[in-house]
Amino acid sequence: MRLRKIFLCGLLISIALPQPDNRFDIYDWVIYKQPGTIQSISEGYNYIYFGTENGGIWKFHRYRDTFEEPITKAQGLTSECIKAVFFDKDTGYLWAATEKGIEYSYSRDGNWYSHSFDEYILPSQTNIIQFGSSKNYVWAYTGTTFLKLDRTSGILLGTILAPDEEITQWSSQKYFFDFRVPTEWEHYLFAEGWVLSLNQLISPSGEYYQIITSLKESSGRIWIGSDNGRLFYGEKQMEMFYPLSIGPVTDDVVALVGKSPIHIAGRYNTNVKGISTLYPDRIEFDNKEYKTTLNMNPQSISSIIDMDEEIWYGSNQGILVYNKKQDFWRQLGQERGIPGLPVTSMSTDTSSVWIGTSKGISRLLTATKRSIPGEVEELLHDLYVNDIKVIGETIWIVSDYYLLIFDKANNQLIDFRNYGNTDSLGATKNLLKKFRKIHVLGDRIYITAENRVIKYSMTTKTWTLLFQPEAIPWDVNILSLAVSDEWCFIGTNKGLLRYDREYNLWDEYTFPFIGEVRDMVIRGKYLWLGTSNGLIKFNWKYDL
Repeated sequence: MRLRKIFLCGLLISIALPQPDNRFDIYDWVIYKQPGTIQSISEGYNYIYFGTENGGIWKFHRYRDTFEEPITKAQGLTSECIKAVFFDKDTGYLWAATEKGIEYSYSRDGNWYSHSFDEYILPSQTNIIQFGSSKNYVWAYTGTTFLKLDRTSGILLGTILAPDEEITQWSSQKYFFDFRVPTEWEHYLFAEGWVLSLNQLISPSGEYYQIITSLKESSGRIWIGSDNGRLFYGEKQMEMFYPLSIGPVTDDVVALVGKSPIHIAGRYNTNVKGISTLYPDRIEFDNKEYKTTLNMNPQSISSIIDMDEEIWYGSNQGILVYNKKQDFWRQLGQERGIPGLPVTSMSTDTSSVWIGTSKGISRLLTATKRSIPGEVEELLHDLYVNDIKVIGETIWIVSDYYLLIFDKANNQLIDFRNYGNTDSLGATKNLLKKFRKIHVLGDRIYITAENRVIKYSMTTKTWTLLFQPEAIPWDVNILSLAVSDEWCFIGTNKGLLRYDREYNLWDEYTFPFIGEVRDMVIRGKYLWLGTSNGLIKFNWKYDL
């Protein structure tokens, strides 16, 4: 969101604009990122608000006991690093401190007003650790001084060592090295194998978690925030703390699959801790971390297939297999007949999984997890496969310079130029290269080719070029593809494009919070995007 500043009678007033622009409702775009440290907690009328290090502000409904959509840059925050969060019950405003300044919203969702530290004439390294409010003001505590703020405009009225009014509301206290377990907690137990040891929490797998902040609700429920995104809530009646996870464990998403739940994975780096499963109806994440899950080695995952009993994850180490019924993980390597690494793509038929790799293809029986050698595998033994798809009795294979169709019934490998009617492609068919993604919708097959998309109709057996490269609004690299009815969604290195095939019209989504769009799935009115900036949900029917 861009903020325009004006001066009126010598006072600085920030004007908030709709997010990301006036075409959208507040939650038409939603970003899910791993939270990092839980830095601050505040109680509102209906929600408990959690300020996170990396994932914006999360909301927990106090009476439904469910999480709701997080507040991030998609709702107008200037940053998703929330140092402190505060709900002022006297005004109903929601306040947030970031590494850039102080922001507030009277709607408590969007329309964020922002004041940077530069506007306040404060050092850029100013760190707000807690908010409070008194009869007339909101107070932001830096650890040594208090910023006295007008509670309706956010204007800085002064910087003092101690408030000159009694503070009646506080956000949660942030602990550094002085945390002491409150006496009230001494009789509480921790569920699911967690243990409280001195001032730290120990997970069932032996990992240590630092307690960063805590808050006691007016109802008596206690909340604890830890240093790596774990939340705990304590029930007074049961005298028990229960762990909760918010957000995925990856911000660098490469692969998505599934209707409900949605499975999420990506490249292994400092921002990728494991594999996530999202249950979108209740915004609940089930996270499996590499370092704490048996038989899960850290790896970069580029493809996923979800079958009845198992989920297969193709990676730079082979295939990671999860058995749903037994809740068990195992790793399949090249000893199983996988010709090369990484595994780039996978597709399944009735009894086997076809696998695309950096050195050709192979077919593994689902039951035995062993390869079935064939002639086509020998022919393609050095081909870097970008995508592979089982479509009826054919296997479609794409690489940088080849689009090939393997006819299983006739044991033939066919170049697409010799498959069906290519007359409408004209000379373009000899220029196509950098084939990346295959998408199937009904009787139509869509393939990306550098900065083009071509379509094959299985009914008419004809090829069509959807558009010429010069029609694309930007100079982009196409990374992913999803198709619904007359709409074609194109994920790029610069954001998202939507193409109306009937009217030859383009919609452009270049918001900085999107990043690179690596994979997409359409589920009803929502388009789910796996991006370099996390998992994003887009209500794509907002303007239809």
